[in-house]
This record gives sequence, C-alpha cells and structure tokens, in this order.
Amino acid sequence: MIKSRFLRVSFAFFLLSSLAGGATLMNPGGQGAEKSTKVAQTLEPISLKNWQPETIIFPPQFAPSLPTGKESLRFAPGWSDPRAEGFWTYAIVMWIDESMPNMKRIDELLETYYTGLLRMFASGQNKDIGSSPVKVVVTRKGKDKYNATMDAVDAFATFKPIRIRFEIVTVALGPKQSSLRIKLSSRPKDHAIWKSLDLAITQIVVENKK
Repeated sequence: MIKSRFLRVSFAFFLLSSLAGGATLMNPGGQGAEKSTKVAQTLEPISLKNWQPETIIFPPQFAPSLPTGKESLRFAPGWSDPRAEGFWTYAIVMWIDESMPNMKRIDELLETYYTGLLRMFASGQNKDIGSSPVKVVVTRKGKDKYNATMDAVDAFATFKPIRIRFEIVTVALGPKQSSLRIKLSSRPKDHAIWKSLDLAITQIVVENKK
C-alpha cells in the first residue's frame, strides 16, 4: 500500500435513476384535458474513476502481529491531500485467518494496524509520533455491523490531530476465516463520498469472487 506508487486503474460505474410523473388537469367545465406533463430527475452518477487499487498480504510489515491473510483497498483521489474531498478516504476489505472478530477484537485490529501504519509514514518523513497513541472506539450498529472513530496524528500529510470515521461489516467465511469490510473517511457521514465508498466495497468483493 503504502510507500509504493499506486497503479492508476480507472473504474466507471454509473447508477442512474429517473422518476417520472404525469398529471391530467381538467378544467371546471369539463371541456377537455390539458397535456400531461412529465418530470424526469436523474441522480448524479457515482464514479470510482481514478480510485487507486492496492493489495497487501497479511501480516503487513508495519504491523507484524496481525493475523495472516490479505487486504484489498481502493483509495479516493487525493486521499493523502488535506485540500482534497477524498482526504483520508478509502475502502478496505480484509480477509484474515481467524474466526469472525467481536467488537473488542475489531478495536485491537484497527489500533494495531494504524499504530504501525502511521508510525511507518512518520518515520519515512523523519518524524516521531510514538508518544501520540492511536485511539479507536468501536460501537455496535447492528448484527455484524459496527461504527468506529479513530483519533490519531495525521502522518499522511499534516501531522496534526485528526478524527476518522469507520463503518465496518464482518463476515464469517469458516471456523478460522473471516472478512472485514471497512469504509473510512475524515468526512462527515452525510458527505456524498460515502456513497462512493459503498460502491468501492462492492467492487472489491465482486472482483475477489472471480
């Protein structure tokens, strides 16, 4: 993922929908009908154009205590640029060789992963953030669904405190295998980029079924 230059693969997915309605208006004298009118509304297309893909074999070098497996990622354009809409925004699907994690284990996995990742980035820029721990708080959203927040130092760009939001779905694949589908962003939950994250997760899952 991380220090490599990502191959740029463009994916375009368009979700279009239209609503059409018509009404016939009669005048009080009953002398006929005006022409029916139709109103069409097209939703803004959701695109993954310029989202960068990456696959990492687990455990990654920056977090060797993680379980074996792999992860596939899709990075939003500008994911490491604080001026971009996609800053700190990407989708991850992890496949790990252990049973489906509970809430406590998800917390452990994320803290381990991001502690190692951010320290690696910081070291690459001759910075030390070892005294600034990553703090993850996971809450249950529903069956096998979780939300989380992470407070950390942004070692990608600004080296300032940042809060990241997560949406996580866990999937059991066997007695000792499971998957975590993770959407994360620095943007609020009502931001349109979360719809692109939904599509990115779907794309990763579909491609890994081939």
